[in-house]
Amino acid sequence: MKITKMKYAFSIMVLAMMSVGLLYSQSGTSGGSFEKAGSTGSQFLKIGVGSRAMGMGGAFGGVSNDITALYYNPAGIARLGGTNLGVEYNEWFADMKHSFVGLSIPISTDYTLGVSVLMLDAGSMEITTIEQPEGTGSTFSVTDLAVGVTFAANITDQFSFGMTMKYIENNIFDLTASGFAFDAGTIYEAAIQGLKIGFAVSNLGGESDFTGQSLTVLYTNLDERDAGITSRPLNATLNSTPYSLPLSFRGGVSYDVMAGMADQSLVVAADFIHLSDNPEKFNMGAEYVWNNLFAVRGGYQMRYNEFGLTFGTGINFENESFRGSFDYAYADLGILGAANRIGFRFKF
Repeated sequence: MKITKMKYAFSIMVLAMMSVGLLYSQSGTSGGSFEKAGSTGSQFLKIGVGSRAMGMGGAFGGVSNDITALYYNPAGIARLGGTNLGVEYNEWFADMKHSFVGLSIPISTDYTLGVSVLMLDAGSMEITTIEQPEGTGSTFSVTDLAVGVTFAANITDQFSFGMTMKYIENNIFDLTASGFAFDAGTIYEAAIQGLKIGFAVSNLGGESDFTGQSLTVLYTNLDERDAGITSRPLNATLNSTPYSLPLSFRGGVSYDVMAGMADQSLVVAADFIHLSDNPEKFNMGAEYVWNNLFAVRGGYQMRYNEFGLTFGTGINFENESFRGSFDYAYADLGILGAANRIGFRFKF
């Protein structure tokens, strides 16, 4: 495969972004330190997507061969072929709803475009005040949104690169914080059949802060009021502290033990994840597919406070127009309960 000037420039840009992301992530915690825990916002970006991927414990950085590569490693969509559509739903703890929709379309033999939408809905909660601690009768909602546009390319027969630009928005009541971030990744298919290595940096962007009407308040001196002293309420504006995004660097490797077999596969995978606001994480998992029809998956997430074992299953189906898959995954969240994910993937 000929490396054109465009491919060369694109690969240099992606590698530069990944290098910058790695340098920034190194300024975070490491070696089990928790000193920066809770120091970033937009935490919904760290919730893994995909019933197939999460059934494998989230060890998908080196796999990334379905539409959820848009989340784990954008380079993965370069080799999907055809038009791919995925819809995922996650019943998260505390009645939160986590959803993902992804679409990829090849624009040439070597180039692919993708679009993704990631959303977390925490539902409605009752508004309370100092004067009405039991509730005012009104409610507010909390939602998070990320919309991404991805471009990926096959640089050679073995190397793929991808880059995503995404808009991120957080909403709490009438307060909104928004900004832009980038993801970048690469996948290398080794000379050993079935072996893949992937690297990705996610959420490389600036700081955001909340703005909105609720930051303007009417301040009343309660001590003077309780003492019977009449005073004029004062208008005040609350300051919103800017927050960073949860930058992460992911390195993954996968190997198909049954590579070369037409109707079966056994993929084992492992990911190392370096976070800017938490200690490193390790994910490992496996997937066995029988007769290109039925899949069983299992995984384990290490160095998480509550996360641990995961398992999942999937069924493939097809007709003359498309191929599809239905996937389910279960994840043990410890004292937080469990997460149940379902997803549909289609290839046209």
